[in-house]
Amino acid sequence: MSQAEQEADFWRGRRVFITGCTGFLGSWLTAALLERGAAVVGLVRQQEPESQLVRSGLIGQVEQVPGELLDYALLRRTLVECAIDTVFHLAGQTIVGVANREPVATFETNIRGTWLLLEAARQTPTVRGIVVASSEKAYGEQLNLPYREEFPLQGRHPYEVSKSCADLIAQSFAHTYGSADPTLTGALSGFLVADGITAAYTRATGETVAGGPYAISATLSDTPAYESAAARFSPRICSASS
Repeated sequence: MSQAEQEADFWRGRRVFITGCTGFLGSWLTAALLERGAAVVGLVRQQEPESQLVRSGLIGQVEQVPGELLDYALLRRTLVECAIDTVFHLAGQTIVGVANREPVATFETNIRGTWLLLEAARQTPTVRGIVVASSEKAYGEQLNLPYREEFPLQGRHPYEVSKSCADLIAQSFAHTYGSADPTLTGALSGFLVADGITAAYTRATGETVAGGPYAISATLSDTPAYESAAARFSPRICSASS
């Protein structure tokens, strides 16, 4: 079996829950997983007609769950009733200007939303893997660039702080409910959790990351403004063992 066949086979039939599935990154991730035969369940806060997932028509292949990230009962019920195997957490308030104007709402979504989802996953026996996506903003201002995974999380402004906190919460769940996996390298810190959950938190550095049985390779354009909608993002989802 070729590597491509192994990658496709790994995801075929796997039940995946994605928050932020209609967003910029979420649309491409969802498309990649659907192509590989995954059964995708997506949390959809509101309809986004300009979303790539909607414009491509692929939204019709996603089991949509209308609702809010802050609705713990909904998250718990969805993970249990859909027998979710893997969770990708991409949803959040991502606009720096909005965060400065509405810090409390940003903290609620980016910080509280993260711990509610992680707790819902922790309480769901079928969930085996979690990926929490983050941002280089979690590092705050750093004198030495480019950003490195070992840099301290020292956000200062509301959006930065929300991402720093989300990272720390992911680390807390991983350390508390499992032990560090020394085999993980690259732009990711990940931990195997005692009940089978892999909690992995990644930052948008454009480097290859891997966690548990999963890997994501993100290829970004050469422009440093990769957070812009004009940035080109090409995700490749594969099995780390392949």
